[in-house]
Amino acid sequence: MSDKKAAWPTHIICVGAIYIDTIIRVPQFPAEDTKMRAESMLKRRGGNTANSLEVLSDLLDHVPEDLFDQQERASPLTTLYLMCVLPEEQSRDTIDIRSSIPKVNVHGIYREGCQHAASSMIVQSKDTGSRTIISHSGDLKEMTQPEFSQVFNRIMDNINPADLRNEKEKVWVHFEGRNPEVVIQCIRALRAMSSRIYISVECEKPERVVLMESAYEADVVFFSKLWVEAWEPDTDEELKVIDAVGAGDTFIAGILFCLTNHPRGNLAQHLEFATHIASKKVYQRGFRGLGTAMLSSPDDRPFRRILGLRR
Repeated sequence: MSDKKAAWPTHIICVGAIYIDTIIRVPQFPAEDTKMRAESMLKRRGGNTANSLEVLSDLLDHVPEDLFDQQERASPLTTLYLMCVLPEEQSRDTIDIRSSIPKVNVHGIYREGCQHAASSMIVQSKDTGSRTIISHSGDLKEMTQPEFSQVFNRIMDNINPADLRNEKEKVWVHFEGRNPEVVIQCIRALRAMSSRIYISVECEKPERVVLMESAYEADVVFFSKLWVEAWEPDTDEELKVIDAVGAGDTFIAGILFCLTNHPRGNLAQHLEFATHIASKKVYQRGFRGLGTAMLSSPDDRPFRRILGLRR
């Protein structure tokens, strides 16, 4: 009999806002009231939770054969869900958002009469690697706690009841901390439903002080640099940032992947893995290929070293 711990089915539900990002790359950040020619412009789907799910789906596509027993790999062990506010279900933006994350089950809270998703204009400075984000939600109203509970229950209704009775089945709900008053209401609603639901929350903007209430009630909390306000790595090597957009989202994906797919690892191993994949993201554009780099590349197998898997 294998000495590995069984990998039980996991359901990861990420809750947050979705944007259509327009990323403009410039030599340096422009001064006010000046003109500048952009080096490049890219339009793509954005949003913290969708970014994390894109990376998670890539990681899950490249899980090493020796991570789980063959029997455990016979069926998908992790199912990904996105819960978000979207324009009308048949709008062009909604269709494009769904197609951008084909392996994620998108459960939209649709706003009738709206044709466009929220949008962001991101100015990237080649000189410093900084990114300045200007966002606009248009006519899309924020999600409410009753809407969250309704969609969450719909997701649970589609999960095999026998799976939910299994004490080792995981249901993990991750919140982007964008609407503090609603997030804490949703967390408390989940706690009232079941004590077996794992909850994580992202605390990115320190001015959203109400988020600390959510942090106290969550199982895992992701604090941004602004919250921590201190840490800076020591390095003599001069590194050039290529694309910092979504680095934090990639870190969250790395932690969620480790916690749900390699629970026998310790916190230090999980942090090292997540930091490693987030660092890789900073030195490439977009998210494509991060799972390959971490799990399948013959030249770079930190996953095995960090988590102690055999080569």
